[in-house]
Amino acid sequence: VDPQSLMGDKDAVLTQLEDLIDQWEFFGVLVNFDDVDDALYAARRAIDPNVRDAWDIVVRANEPSMARPSPRYRVGHPEDSLDARLWGALSEQTDAQSIARELAARRSELELDLAVLEETSADFMGVLHQNASSGLIQDCGGIEPTGLARARRAAKFQNAKRLSVRTIAKGENHDRLWARRFQRLAAYSNEIVIIDPYALHDGDIDGFMKIVGYIDRIPADNRLTLYSKLQPERDRSPVDFSKEILELRDRLAKSAARLPIRLHLLDPQEEFHDRYIRFDHNVFTTGNGLATAFRVGNSVQAMSIDCTLKDESEALTDMKNLEKRYESRRTAVKWTAENSFIAVN
Repeated sequence: VDPQSLMGDKDAVLTQLEDLIDQWEFFGVLVNFDDVDDALYAARRAIDPNVRDAWDIVVRANEPSMARPSPRYRVGHPEDSLDARLWGALSEQTDAQSIARELAARRSELELDLAVLEETSADFMGVLHQNASSGLIQDCGGIEPTGLARARRAAKFQNAKRLSVRTIAKGENHDRLWARRFQRLAAYSNEIVIIDPYALHDGDIDGFMKIVGYIDRIPADNRLTLYSKLQPERDRSPVDFSKEILELRDRLAKSAARLPIRLHLLDPQEEFHDRYIRFDHNVFTTGNGLATAFRVGNSVQAMSIDCTLKDESEALTDMKNLEKRYESRRTAVKWTAENSFIAVN
């Protein structure tokens, strides 16, 4: 977001910025610049104080003095930074082709999707009040240029929104499914939580281990928590749960090299059918469970699976309440109390 795009009529700019922030909350990662002070605050005195305060709330998480980013917005890792001279280079161009070339050059440095340009540059590109054409995006190396007024309706956001509620189709390739739907969320989330009573049952347990492996391979500082239960019996024979837990520990050790994993194992007779996955504040409902989608094989085999990103703030509150409830129930189950925490380092 070019800071110069935040200048103008304060009421209009503030409304447009707040609309952009709402989209960013669910579908965006802010990639900051090498020098935060010079790049983002050079225009502070010229920006209306109300606009500046709204912007500061969401960019402050990138300042070195902030130990953790805001839980509401995702920001780039330290290595995910751009040369702060980008905006100056764009402002020197006087035609769409030159601006496109500058953006395309930055795409080779970092995987960017969207650039909010200041008014003059956006006008040159023809994107002040309408979305960029697919041809223009291609000329920009895959980056979609937009003006602030149009940013919340950018094609990149709309595509992400459609994808976030799309059913996981039978036959969908596992690697492609993970890369397209979940990899970036996992890479930019500190806490990943799965609620699935059947994730550790026959068949689905292989899918869960595959998910563990995908997360483990991401070079990120995150952790995984699962709320589930062991399969109560097989072939009508009693199950040695102490043996099951040890075997589970061994399987996790083989699936994860660096990922910390916490398991809250409930009584096998515990009745619960909730199936969710949470990436920090983003909550998905997952129909038959995400582990089912990643069962043995290279593609989704059993059935199509509903997978919907919930955009209501209540969804996060509801899931955290479920996590607390299931955690309190777990502590009352003696046979898992000492074994319900498994850490793989």
